[in-house]
Amino acid sequence: MLTPEAQKMVGEIAADAHRLEPSKIVVAGRADGGTAHDATLADQRATTVMQGLVQQGVSAAMIEKQADAPSPERKGVAAHEVIVRFLP
Repeated sequence: MLTPEAQKMVGEIAADAHRLEPSKIVVAGRADGGTAHDATLADQRATTVMQGLVQQGVSAAMIEKQADAPSPERKGVAAHEVIVRFLP
């Protein structure tokens, strides 16, 4: 479930997607740690953002989910994030 702040961010990303019309949107969930549980949490984060984008009218066909890892200097809660990239 997205927080109200995250819902606003996803809405802004969706608006940008409609305006910029990228060829693909790549969504990558991140979590600290290298356990299977961490990977599951990262995947769930990415899936939740993808679902939010689709609910905002972005075509599911143009969204791709990727596994990703946070940069080494990001630890703990700071590493729990979702990165969204637009491809030309």
